[in-house]
Amino acid sequence: MQSKKCFIKIVYTLFLGIYSIGALEIGIRANPDFLFHKVITEKEPEGIVKTAPGFTLNADVNFFNFLSVGPQFNLYWISKNTTNTGYDAQLIDAGIALSGFYIPLSRLHLRAGLAGGGYTYATKFLNTETQKEEPTNYYKFWYKAFAEVGFRLSPLITLIGGVSFNSHIMESDVIRQFTPTGNRFGAHLSVQFTFNTEKTDGITVNLAQDEPIFPLFARMYKENSFGTLTILNGESAEIRNVTISFRAGDYTASEMLCGKADLIKRNQSLQIPFYADFSEAVLNFSEEGQILGEVVVTYELLGTKKTSVESVIVPSYNRNAIRWTDANALAAFISPNSAEILEMSKYFVGIARDELRSGLNRNQQFAMYLFEGTRLSGVNSVPSAETPYMMYHTDSEKIDAIQHPFQTLAFKTGDYDDVGLLYAALLESVGISTALIPLAEDFIVLFDLGISETQAGALFSSLDSLLALGDTMWIPISSAYFKEGFINSWSKGVNAVNMALYNEENFELILTNDAWSVYPPSGLSEGKQVSDKPDALIIKKEVEKELLRYISAEFGPKIAELEDRIRTEGESVSSYNSLGLLYVRAGLYDQAIAVYTKSAKLKSPAAMVNLGNIAVLQKDFKTAKTWFSNALSIESENASAKAGLERVLVELAE
Repeated sequence: MQSKKCFIKIVYTLFLGIYSIGALEIGIRANPDFLFHKVITEKEPEGIVKTAPGFTLNADVNFFNFLSVGPQFNLYWISKNTTNTGYDAQLIDAGIALSGFYIPLSRLHLRAGLAGGGYTYATKFLNTETQKEEPTNYYKFWYKAFAEVGFRLSPLITLIGGVSFNSHIMESDVIRQFTPTGNRFGAHLSVQFTFNTEKTDGITVNLAQDEPIFPLFARMYKENSFGTLTILNGESAEIRNVTISFRAGDYTASEMLCGKADLIKRNQSLQIPFYADFSEAVLNFSEEGQILGEVVVTYELLGTKKTSVESVIVPSYNRNAIRWTDANALAAFISPNSAEILEMSKYFVGIARDELRSGLNRNQQFAMYLFEGTRLSGVNSVPSAETPYMMYHTDSEKIDAIQHPFQTLAFKTGDYDDVGLLYAALLESVGISTALIPLAEDFIVLFDLGISETQAGALFSSLDSLLALGDTMWIPISSAYFKEGFINSWSKGVNAVNMALYNEENFELILTNDAWSVYPPSGLSEGKQVSDKPDALIIKKEVEKELLRYISAEFGPKIAELEDRIRTEGESVSSYNSLGLLYVRAGLYDQAIAVYTKSAKLKSPAAMVNLGNIAVLQKDFKTAKTWFSNALSIESENASAKAGLERVLVELAE
């Protein structure tokens, strides 16, 4: 009775153990089995080998890629023809198997081990007292040694052939009638099915980053690696046709392919650069954070396609963080298409369009309206107390915090670089190209006039206030003196650049469009309407004041010189026309009309054409017709007068 209880306890323990297994690799097989045992008969006193068919059920749990342990159940049917008792019997084994396995080749699986436990021998016997057949069960212990060779058809299915030596401890004469020694050999052929209890796999992924990502450069990481992925093949064989990609939910715009490999051998690793197609969602990090992502590894294992998804954590700086390792990265802050920038630039340019002076450069005038409009919005450059520009922009090791243009608009203040980048974004939004020069104590924004040096010579009295970059001329604007107005900021910008050149200061010139090829604009925006725009009349007044300062400085000396020549040398067509041209360039049309009228009285066709052109600008087409006609009456083949008249006649007809 005690033996029966022990047997039941063993079986129960084995089932409980298999039930409680966590995420492990398990192999299960059920297969026919055969025992070869010796039976003693009168004819064969030395014994004759008989075969007992049976059935085996195994469950192997793999550990450490070389060790397995699990329950084993054996059932054998022993025919009465193969016993000395004259009765059928069943031999049932239950126990646990411990084995070691080795995979020398992809599909070759070798295993050897020991098993043991309890058994029951169920049969009948003839009660000599009652002369009746009565059932009986015997409970003892067994053990065996076995060896197996397997061929792996796939990761899930393995064909196995094996042999075993079995020994049953016997103390009963009835059992001894089955075999005189209790020892017998076995052979089996089976199919093993292998699976993971939680669908785990043998792929391990590790991510190594030198530092967190910069959200500002989110688009860069699609083509520029920011870390290293290590893929370890812990599968039971080599893996083939491997692809590795990365995704992070809403933080990525698409699943990014990081690398491929034809083959990764078992227990070997592959290192590849780490790329990501981050979405604009990473720009929501106003503080440092972490991105939970997934590395997706697809591969073939023994001809079976598999996918492994491994979680990785990507640390991130906040959206304002930058390191001045490469000053070209500043271009990423210049977002000309953000909602706030477009709203403000369209508003300022809309005011400017009806006020443009034909004699002045259009880009220059638009730049003045953008500058003064921004200044009148309350924006001012104030050195940061936490990350001062003059300290941080010279240190490539420090993490600086720079505002995005929409933030500067909202805060109304920023460091020199913050305000400069806002102004550059406004200029770029209306198609005016910009450049940046970060100096030791100033942040210079340059804008392109869109004219050559020769053309600039005709518009400006001196080129000393301009910079030649490539084929065009540019105006430098100081961010440090932003609050002092456009003309003063222009003057301070020129002085700062000249001083840097004189002192042979090592500075960088950043062409925004060129820098965008490496550091594309972030496009960060909150999409909120800008409600505190300055009144249009106030902007016009301030720009007009700045224009008069510019005209007085730029054209005043030459105008005074010509007026003095007329007083001393007397009236002449050439003097009047030269003076009129200066007034036109300065946008002083009333003064220009007065001077050209005097020249027209002296029968100057050129003066009459110029009067016609001014009238066209003022939409006075009747007066323009008169002046073009007067010019043709004196000089019938005057091409400018002909063209002007034709244009005016079309306007009058419409």
